[in-house]
Amino acid sequence: MRYLLALIILIHGSIHCMGFAKAFGYGNITTITKSIPKVAGTVWLLAFVLFVTAVVLLLLKKQTWWLPAAIAVVISQILIITVWQEAKFGTIANIIILAAAVVAFGTQRFSNQYKKDVRAYLKNSGMFHPGLLTEEDIQYLPDPVKKYLRYTYSVGQPKIKNFKLIFDGQIRKKGSKNWMPFASEQYDFTEAATRLFFMNAKMMQ
Repeated sequence: MRYLLALIILIHGSIHCMGFAKAFGYGNITTITKSIPKVAGTVWLLAFVLFVTAVVLLLLKKQTWWLPAAIAVVISQILIITVWQEAKFGTIANIIILAAAVVAFGTQRFSNQYKKDVRAYLKNSGMFHPGLLTEEDIQYLPDPVKKYLRYTYSVGQPKIKNFKLIFDGQIRKKGSKNWMPFASEQYDFTEAATRLFFMNAKMMQ
């Protein structure tokens, strides 16, 4: 899916070179009949550069790819309006790219909030309590839990205040659906009784 989107952006961005070529008299551009000033031609080139930048960042799996893409879409749409009759169908590509950019922006915002929450909890929480886990600490726990803690040799060890888990696997919505690979990260903070969880899953390969 990422490669398909990158291809759409690249093709759409490359078309903007025609506006630049038309303005500066490079080649015989007949698809655009209206004359384009050189200043506007430079803007057409700028849109192309921004689209290419978005493609590079997208292929490098950088979350910020949406920013140059969104700016390029705005510039592109303004340019399309100036030559509407010849370029109006470019609006469809702009809508597709903008929709993908909005989703990417939401994903990045959620990811940044997760990282911010993790930093905040880590700042207010050390790794260990000053003491060790004793039999007295677990005396009121259910017997199976006490048995498990003793079996894992947890008694006599430092009391853990937080821990981090990283794991991957596969999930699917229904038994007939394809498996989706995922990678996840989880932080648990015992004192605050808080679990922060972030997962990346690929719906389409």
